[in-house]
Amino acid sequence: MNASATVNGDFDLIATGDNGRLYEALRHANGTWVGWTDLTAKIAGSPGTITEVAAATTTRGDLQLVAVSGGKLWHLRATAAGTWSGGGDLFANSSNPGTATHVAAAGVAGALQVLVTTNSLYHAIRAASGSWSAFGDAGSAVGGVAGPIVSLAMGRSRFRA
Repeated sequence: MNASATVNGDFDLIATGDNGRLYEALRHANGTWVGWTDLTAKIAGSPGTITEVAAATTTRGDLQLVAVSGGKLWHLRATAAGTWSGGGDLFANSSNPGTATHVAAAGVAGALQVLVTTNSLYHAIRAASGSWSAFGDAGSAVGGVAGPIVSLAMGRSRFRA
């Protein structure tokens, strides 16, 4: 699984390797590339084998990563200046809706919106201040989930039905 985000005109490509580690490559706005960097050690709490990752850009150009490992969600953040903070176990900083299988993230109005699949679909928000909301049951809120979810993505919409 992989993810990408744009920070200050630079393109961040985020990928999981077949070794279960998290990597970043960067394409600058001028077209030059910076090769792969292993980000796994930057996550507080030693997440173990990463199976999926989502990325989003939030306030001030922060790059936010949310990864699935061992049924948990792990968070990692980089400022636009490139300073990484470990974040760590997202369930410990929010609430635990169950065993995580898939994750999606989007930056909306300065906050990080996160969706995760477990036995349903759950949603939490990381405010620009750094505080997390509890995970709410988004599956029930939308009238149920049509069968098992095998992939997940999200983005900011300008339109409402």
